[in-house]
Amino acid sequence: MMSIVDEKETKKIISDIFNIFRGRLDAIQCLDYIISLIFLKYISDLICDINEDRVSDNDLRLKELLSNVPKGMSFYSISSEINHGGIGERINTALSCYDEAIFQSLYKCDSRIFSDIDFTSDRLGPARGRDAFLSELMHIFNSREFQFNYYNDGADRISLICSILFEKTASEAGLRGGDFYTPHGVSALLSELVSPRAGDSIYDPACGTGSLLLSAVHKIPYIEKCQNHNVYGQEIIKVSWNIAYINMFLHGVYSCKIKWGDVFQNPQFKNSKSELAKFDVVLSNPPFSMSNWGNKEALSDRFGRFAMGVPPQSKADYAFILHMIASLKDDTGRMAVVVPHGVLFRGANEALIRMNLIKENLLDAVIGLPERLFLSTNISTAILIFRKNKMDSNVLFIDSTILFENSKGRNYITGEHIKRILKAFHERQDVCNISHVACLSEIEHNDYNINITRYVKRVEEIQDIDLYSLIDKQEELLAELHYLEKEMKSYIGY
Repeated sequence: MMSIVDEKETKKIISDIFNIFRGRLDAIQCLDYIISLIFLKYISDLICDINEDRVSDNDLRLKELLSNVPKGMSFYSISSEINHGGIGERINTALSCYDEAIFQSLYKCDSRIFSDIDFTSDRLGPARGRDAFLSELMHIFNSREFQFNYYNDGADRISLICSILFEKTASEAGLRGGDFYTPHGVSALLSELVSPRAGDSIYDPACGTGSLLLSAVHKIPYIEKCQNHNVYGQEIIKVSWNIAYINMFLHGVYSCKIKWGDVFQNPQFKNSKSELAKFDVVLSNPPFSMSNWGNKEALSDRFGRFAMGVPPQSKADYAFILHMIASLKDDTGRMAVVVPHGVLFRGANEALIRMNLIKENLLDAVIGLPERLFLSTNISTAILIFRKNKMDSNVLFIDSTILFENSKGRNYITGEHIKRILKAFHERQDVCNISHVACLSEIEHNDYNINITRYVKRVEEIQDIDLYSLIDKQEELLAELHYLEKEMKSYIGY
């Protein structure tokens, strides 16, 4: 695994790359170009490993596909002739060739992955300065931190770099960063809660850059023996869709389907009868309280997703939830979704939907998360767990709002916190200040309001107080105050 020193140096280099782009592109546009160059460097190192028989059988599947790529398309070929100019044109040509060999031939993508990327664009500066700019970037990507060969622990390096890159982009992008980035601790927790197994189909209807899907895949035991993953995602933002496929490839997941489009107006995954496809595991961190999602069209939804109620046009939270539930298999289906706290108690149609979900015995657990976990918002959030074929009608409530570490104004969930939450989740017992198992009648008594504070009562420890010592301390402080007042008056001439 990468050392702490490597991690610090990698963070510095990623920051340096953003600084090189600063003034030319915004953070999201920077990500597009940076991930494209990382892909070019990664596949060039992978080709070297393939040619020297240093890869697993799974990577050998690529050998035939890559054999059709013309010579001179590797990162190293372009870098070796960097003084000849025309760097942007050569990078564009190389990416187009790999797009055809990998994303069109292997993944059967519906659209070109690198069609929105142009390394000859005026956005990168005028032609004369652009080559110098690209030359500087190529030099950085040839550094030790971007060596992805097998003997350089390439798999660990790419995971670390992508994690740092996405977090840095989300931080730079501010509110827009929440559209594609789920903090590592939250991703890890979500994946553990749905317990993905070999052979499971895994689906995210708002998959962003695909990191949450990857987190779930990596929770499957013996991942190296299970490369035929049933991974599915849909994403409405084209840039994020592009990056999701690149992200899958960089992490060695060669069997997946990511679709581009609006999941409410045009859900892409359907069965032979044109009904919604069903999955074993559904998990997502959809945009919080998205407006204008298609409330009017939902009234006549041909998939029947909104039979329990139609969410308001101003907030799509329950629209995502209902779509995800409609996408669950009847026997094995389980799902985890991140929601803003308002989902737990808001009224009107959302209250009706919440009541119906509970009456249908679909809600399994409600887990309150700490504040300030997400770069795009400081609001309180929760994870809702839904499950088909529940064994009882109880709902587990977990308050994990105090389980976090703070750094530079942000909160983080660590591996130790995840263990404590999972312990409460699997044991399903009443634990003071932590968890409570509520029966249906208790939830009915609360009018189907599932705000966690109604169920998990936080009891503060009562400390013994020595009243006489406090009185003595008070008299001591009053005496000192009188002394200081006399001193002050003597200085100002009273």
